[in-house]
Amino acid sequence: DSLRSVARELDDVEFVDLRSTLRPQDVSDGVHPNAFGAERIGYRLAGALQMQPGNGPAPAVTLLGQRPDAKRSSFHGFQRFDFKLQAEWQGSPRCVLVAPDRIAPGAPWIWRARFFGHQPALDRALLDRGFHLAYVDIAGLFGSSNAVRRMGIFQDLCEDLGLGSRPILEGMSRGGLAIVEYAKAHPDRVSALYGDNPVVDLLSWPGGKSGNRGKRSEPEWAQAEKEWGILISHWLSDDASEWAVKHGPLAGLDGPAKAGVPMMLVMGTADTVVPAHENGERLQAAYLAAGGAVQVWRKPGLGHHPHGLHPVAPLLRALLVAAGVHSAESEPSITATPSAEHRGRAAGWGGGTWPTAFASLQELAKAAESEPPMDVVFLGDSITQGLTGHSGRTANPQGERIFDLAQAGRRAVSLGLSGDRTEHLLHRIAEGSLDAFRPRVIVLQIGVNNINAARHTGEETYRGIVRVVEALRQRLPDAQVLIAGPFPAGTDPQGRVRRSIAHVHTRLAEHSFDAAVTYQNLAPLFVDPEGALLPTLKRDAIHIGAAGQQAWMDAIAPTISQALSRVMVPKANAEERALRIPRARGGIPY
Repeated sequence: DSLRSVARELDDVEFVDLRSTLRPQDVSDGVHPNAFGAERIGYRLAGALQMQPGNGPAPAVTLLGQRPDAKRSSFHGFQRFDFKLQAEWQGSPRCVLVAPDRIAPGAPWIWRARFFGHQPALDRALLDRGFHLAYVDIAGLFGSSNAVRRMGIFQDLCEDLGLGSRPILEGMSRGGLAIVEYAKAHPDRVSALYGDNPVVDLLSWPGGKSGNRGKRSEPEWAQAEKEWGILISHWLSDDASEWAVKHGPLAGLDGPAKAGVPMMLVMGTADTVVPAHENGERLQAAYLAAGGAVQVWRKPGLGHHPHGLHPVAPLLRALLVAAGVHSAESEPSITATPSAEHRGRAAGWGGGTWPTAFASLQELAKAAESEPPMDVVFLGDSITQGLTGHSGRTANPQGERIFDLAQAGRRAVSLGLSGDRTEHLLHRIAEGSLDAFRPRVIVLQIGVNNINAARHTGEETYRGIVRVVEALRQRLPDAQVLIAGPFPAGTDPQGRVRRSIAHVHTRLAEHSFDAAVTYQNLAPLFVDPEGALLPTLKRDAIHIGAAGQQAWMDAIAPTISQALSRVMVPKANAEERALRIPRARGGIPY
């Protein structure tokens, strides 16, 4: 924090806080970053370098001009200002504005509805990225019309100070009532909703009225009855399980949903104070039914506390995109980036090192320049690389590997590289690494490392796969593309990894690809209908053994044959190939 203060006083000096960037696994000796740590630092610095400072006077300067009595202090090293909303109005509600060191374009901001300063990881991360943090006291209003009115006056003030017109609304616990009600009243004044174990059913909390409901809180219930007035009696006369749908925050969500306001939810599955199945889960279902977009992070076994998502990075990325901040840091899965891998023994394929495997691909591409086109090129990660290992990557007509037998009579090559993610494939495609192979059919299996290692969300991984397909179609327009992944991973059918992969497949199945692209969900090859692992997956619940490779090759064989039949082979190449005797040259059997 002292370094931040020093940098603030110097011209052309900016402090970038890297303390929250590295995870324990990103350092080699507790101090020095390994390759993965260097990658994370690179993304963070790229985000800082790509951000252009905003124009116009700083909102904090304008605030001090209007409210010279504003109290100045520090919020985790950032400049904090406390002031009153309007003197002698409804108790002169307290307001807080925290300013970033450098303001992002458009002066974006996050608006904390309740419990200012509690679990501030997200707030601090957004301040680091040029967002302001703001707060107005709405304690005791429970999202009522009084709360919405006060919030509207506060947003008018913030816009007059120079802040953007569409903040992110952050609602922890009872703050969920306020952000949902405000978004319903002003859908055009909100960029995104973030609810953290949010309350959306007053009968669940603080009412705790009937059935398996949340914790009863007498003082808060009395205050809620006062704020919501006659509606409380209507709710109590209705079926208690339906009140929120008819009258409360779960009603009338069409406005923000149709306005394209995305919703992010973080929920502890063991919350007994504000049970998720009575609040957050119902909010998700209602918003989806209204046509809105929702991303959910569930925290298995955790209760109402601690709030927040740890690590905060996936939520941070989603909110940056929702606020219109697009950079390598906010959208890593679709940003072409070379891999930072340097493994001693890459997982899933044995012998050799990652640099050796990468070098073999470069040699293979060079040799392919003088060869006929490849019938089938397999792209992916260690699962694809495992078809052949890091050497001998082409199908051998006399070989006995599953890959050799499955691709008998075809020129096929596995270009999978252990550790690869969608962004790494995008880099390889953009650099022309595949051009020399001139593939007729491309089998794409990618994404598990995005989800499992980089902790990208299912939605981010889906977007990455779509971007890879688009890049392939643009760079290699004559090739047919078969999307075959990612395969299931993880032992818990309800865990983050498995649910994220399922989301990828749901989105891919819904996507409208062009006629040259085929999507095939191969999940049933590796898990049974209840989600239990089949013998086709190895014990690490990521890689596949011989049985898995055989199942994979068998499943896609008809699709590859159909794809090859749709591709026109240049006549000269067809005649040339008919005269060739299977042999090896330049490391490529043909």
